[in-house]
Amino acid sequence: MPSSTFGQFLQSLLGYESGWDRPRYDKGIILESELDDWAGGSVAEFFPGYESWGQLTDTEWEEMSYRSKNSLGFVGYQFGEALLIDLGYYDADVFYGSGAPVNTWTGSWTGKNGIDSLDAFLTADAQEVAIREAFGLNLGLISDGLAEHGRAIEDFLGTTATYHQDGAPVTVQLTQSGLLAAAHLGGATAVADLLLNGAVAQDEYGTTLLQYVEQYAGFDTPTVADSIAYFQDRLTGDEGLGPQTLPPGMFDGDGITVASADVAVVWAWGTHKVIDDFDPARDTLFIDWFSAEQIDIADTPQGLLLAVPSNQQSLLLSGVTAAQLDPGNVHARDDSVRAELADLAQRGDMPVLLGAATSCEPFGPQAEQVELDWSWGAHRQIVGFDPECDQLVFKSSAPSDILVSQAGGDLVFGLPGNNSSLTLTGIRADQMSRDAFLAADLDSLLDAASPLLQQLQDLGMDLL
Repeated sequence: MPSSTFGQFLQSLLGYESGWDRPRYDKGIILESELDDWAGGSVAEFFPGYESWGQLTDTEWEEMSYRSKNSLGFVGYQFGEALLIDLGYYDADVFYGSGAPVNTWTGSWTGKNGIDSLDAFLTADAQEVAIREAFGLNLGLISDGLAEHGRAIEDFLGTTATYHQDGAPVTVQLTQSGLLAAAHLGGATAVADLLLNGAVAQDEYGTTLLQYVEQYAGFDTPTVADSIAYFQDRLTGDEGLGPQTLPPGMFDGDGITVASADVAVVWAWGTHKVIDDFDPARDTLFIDWFSAEQIDIADTPQGLLLAVPSNQQSLLLSGVTAAQLDPGNVHARDDSVRAELADLAQRGDMPVLLGAATSCEPFGPQAEQVELDWSWGAHRQIVGFDPECDQLVFKSSAPSDILVSQAGGDLVFGLPGNNSSLTLTGIRADQMSRDAFLAADLDSLLDAASPLLQQLQDLGMDLL
C-alpha cells in the first residue's frame, strides 16, 4: 500500500468532508448549485466578477472549504457543536444531538485559541488545530474503550478484517489514518465497537465507517501517543458542557463492571429485555460503550427504557424512573450517556408513548394522530409511531424555516427559531408516505415548492 503524507491526508479529508473537492467538481460530480448551498450564496457574492466556482484560485477554493456548511449545519471539516463542546471551544444548553434538529450555533464561544464566534472558526488557522485536537481526543477514547477489554489500537493496525455490511462481507485493511477518518465520521465509540464487536455504524447521510476506513487507509500519521498528547497539551478546562459538567461518580459508579453489575446493557442484536425486579436504591446498572446518539434513554409509563434502534435492541427497567436511579450505582462508560441520564433525571420528562396495536388498518380508526406542537421550547419525543398506520397532523401550514433531519435512527422535525422539535423515535424518512401526513390542505402542505417536501425527499422519502 503506497504511503502518503499526513498533510495529504488532511487535504483529502477536508475536501471530501466539506464538499469542496475540486477533482470531483471538475468531473461534474459536485454541481455549481451544491457549492452555492454549502457556501450560503453564489460565487459572485463572495468573489465579485467571478461567474463560476471553477474560476477560484487554489487558495480561494481552500478558503471556501473551511467556510462550507451542510444541511445539518456541520462546518468545514464537518465540525459540529457537540465536538467543539468536547474540544473546549463552545458551550450550549441545546445543540445537535441534544434537543436540536441541526447545528444551530446559537450557543456561546469560550475564546479558546482566540476563537470567539462561528465566523472566527471558519478559517484554516482555527480548524487545522481543532482537527488535530479531535484526532487526539478520539484516539484517547478509543484507547480507553479497547483497554477495558485488554486490547490496544496497535493490536489491530496492519491487520485485515472482514465485516458484514448490508448482509455482504466487506474486507478492509485497518490503518491508523483510516480509523482516524472513521472516528471523525462516526465517533470514537463507534470505532471501538467496530474493532471489538464488528458493528458497522453509519452517519446521518448513510455513509458507513468502512467507507472511511478503506478510503483513508495508508496515510502517514503521528503516533497514537503523540496525537493524544497534542490534545491533552491544549486542554483549557472548558472542555465539555460548562454548567452541566457532572461531578465525580455521577453515573460513573466506581467498581461496577459488566461482570459485577446486576443489570448490564451491552451490544446484543435483536434482544428485548424487561427487568421486573430492579431496585434503583440497591441494584447496579452497567451501560457499555454507547454514545448518546446511539442509545435512546427515556422515562415511559412502563419504566425506564434504554433502546438501541440501530441494533434492534431494548431493555426496560420496569416501574423505574431516571430520577430514582442512584448515580453511584450506575456506570455508563460514555460521557455523553452520563450527561443524558443526568439531564433526564433532572427534567423528569416522559416521551409520548403510543399504543402498539396488534393490527391496524392503515391510517384508519385505530391510527394514532400526532399533532406537531410549535410551542416555544417544546421538544417532544414520540415512541411507537407506526409509519404504516399513524399520522402526523399539521393544524396549519408548515413554517417556512422548518428543518427535517435524520438524527441517527430518529426522524426529527425542528423549528430552530422557536427552540422546538418533534422526534419520531426509531423512524427513517424512507419509511414514511404521503398518507402519514394529515392537514386541512394536504396538497399545499406537500406542494413541490414547499421546504417540507423538499427536505423529506432529500432524506429518501417518496411522496409522489
